Amino acid sequence: MKEEVERVRCFVALDLSEGMIASIREYQKELSFRNFCAGRLTDPDNMHLTLKFLGEIPLKLVEKTRESLRHVRFKPFEAMITRAGVFNEKLIRIIWLALGSDDVMNLQKQVDDSLEDDFEREARFMGHITIIRVNHVKDKEGLLRYLQETKLPGAKDMINSFSLIRSTLTPKGPVYEVIERYEMVSNG
Repeated sequence: MKEEVERVRCFVALDLSEGMIASIREYQKELSFRNFCAGRLTDPDNMHLTLKFLGEIPLKLVEKTRESLRHVRFKPFEAMITRAGVFNEKLIRIIWLALGSDDVMNLQKQVDDSLEDDFEREARFMGHITIIRVNHVKDKEGLLRYLQETKLPGAKDMINSFSLIRSTLTPKGPVYEVIERYEMVSNG
C-alpha cells in the first residue's frame, strides 16, 4: 500500500505595507459603493501580490523551498499602484490593481531562479493584487469605464519583504498563514 504524502497549498507573495493596504481598502469601498457588481472583497489580511504560485506540494518540498528562498537577495524598493483592471472583459471574475515597479518583475525573476530546480518558470507573470472576486456584474460598461478612468489610490510605499504562504481553502474563502517571511536588506 502506498504511503499518503501530506501536501500543502503554497505561494510566494510580496508583502504590502499597512499604508498601501489602507489605500487599497479605500478604493475597494468606493468601487463597492458604486454597485457595478456583486462579489467578495479581499480581506485586508489576505491582500498580497503573488510572485509565484507553487500549488499543492509535499511537506518535504516546503522545507526545501523555504531554504531556497533564503538565498534571494534584494534591496527594499518603492512601488506604486498604477492601474486597475480585469483579466477578461467578457467574463469578469476578478478585479485587480497593478503595482508599477520594475523591481517587482526583477524580484519575481529572482524567486523563479531560486526555485528553478523544483518548479516550472512563470510563463507570463502579471503582478496584481486581487481586490474583488466578482459573483455577478450589474453594469459592465460602467464598471470598465470606472476602472479605466477613475484616479487610483496612488499608494506609493516601500516594499521590504516577501513571504512563503500556506493557503487553506474554506467555504468562507482562503485562509493564509505565513510559513516564512524574507526581509529585504539595504546592504545586499
